[in-house]
Amino acid sequence: MVLEILDNAGAVNLSSVNIWINGAPAVVNGVGQPAFPTAITTVSLGYRFVIGHPDFTLGSTVYVRAAAQDTSDWQSQMDEVYQFGIGTDTDPIVANQDPSPGSINVNKDAPISFDVYDLETDVVPESIMVWVRGLLVYDGSIGEFAAGWVESVITRIAKGYHFELVPDRDQYHRAGEQTGVRVVATDETARSVDASWVFTAAEGIPLRIYRMLIGSVRDIDEEIG
Repeated sequence: MVLEILDNAGAVNLSSVNIWINGAPAVVNGVGQPAFPTAITTVSLGYRFVIGHPDFTLGSTVYVRAAAQDTSDWQSQMDEVYQFGIGTDTDPIVANQDPSPGSINVNKDAPISFDVYDLETDVVPESIMVWVRGLLVYDGSIGEFAAGWVESVITRIAKGYHFELVPDRDQYHRAGEQTGVRVVATDETARSVDASWVFTAAEGIPLRIYRMLIGSVRDIDEEIG
């Protein structure tokens, strides 16, 4: 947090500066307190305070009180209170799905990849659950993939995770049928996402039996014509 205390007529008396954050002393007599490491620099007409602080709770209101006086013969004083709000968190996001939602003609052995992340806080890894065709293939509470998906990989990304689900042969997508994917996750403020999408595997090539002509070239010519 950055706060400047200025005086247009005289000079600010640094030793008179006291700042409270949510009622706790952050600067006392011009000195930053251990719970609020503070860098103090001189600026035109006064001082700038860059105050370190514990993480504020999302959605909360922060109250700041600042008091000081100048060095003039009148020792003019100020004692002001102001407040600001900490923005609320957003739900986690599931994005960058591949195959993309609604895709068709997907290869039967295609891996399934996606990102799950948050814009504000971090996704809790133990909260992530992934289902494919209604079967739980990843359980974040134990950090393991189910049988048939053990070649899958998780990669850390900013405030979340990238998944690449790699099916074994017995888990290949079924020709011409839809594959449904569901992802559930929660962030550090208990906001959650429950996202689902489907894609369709390519039709299989039907098996055809052709009559083969076996014999001499003359026999084949006679058969043809």
